[in-house]
Amino acid sequence: MLIERISISNENETTLPSEMWTKGVSVFSYIMNLSPDDLKNIRFHTGLINGGSWRYWETYPEPDAEQEARALGYVEATAGLPQEY
Repeated sequence: MLIERISISNENETTLPSEMWTKGVSVFSYIMNLSPDDLKNIRFHTGLINGGSWRYWETYPEPDAEQEARALGYVEATAGLPQEY
């Protein structure tokens, strides 16, 4: 998508990214050269940057939601709250 955008000539320069933005995202240019398998798995490294979860798969067998809520203390923590909350 980035390559396509770059190749499109645009007469309205207000829609082009700023020099600061272009320089800032240039560190990600290596992504263009990743193999399909590496690109597919790049998301496993985003947690190092944004603190997001590295869990991209479902556990097997799927946990019982009510049992999990009790085990984690959610049942006690939410006891007495009105239903709408």
